[in-house]
Amino acid sequence: MDSTNLDSLDQSSLQNILGGSAPSLIPESLVTTLTVGFIVLNVLGVLFFVFYVINLIRKWRVDSAILHIQKDVAEIKASLSASSASSAPAPPPPSEPVAQPAEQNRVIAQSDATDDSSSTA
Repeated sequence: MDSTNLDSLDQSSLQNILGGSAPSLIPESLVTTLTVGFIVLNVLGVLFFVFYVINLIRKWRVDSAILHIQKDVAEIKASLSASSASSAPAPPPPSEPVAQPAEQNRVIAQSDATDDSSSTA
């Protein structure tokens, strides 16, 4: 562009180009709607970002808790294996089942069976 062309533009012609007397490109009713829309979008964006950060913090805390639990389980296993190795071995389980006394194996409903046989005779 020529510098003479830019110098020839005066203040009034610039305002006419920018919308001083010409109708604006965006109507007034649409300006308020767009403003409210942008505000709502900004608020939703900030809320989304806050929930995203909260989710990241929660996930980090859960992962660190899992790591601590795994370390604790490894320590418990090590201490249990050390204590079981130092103690005497457990006696082997008996090969034969223990016999129950005869009183515990008796039939409780035996009297009902004899009553039925006597009533049919």
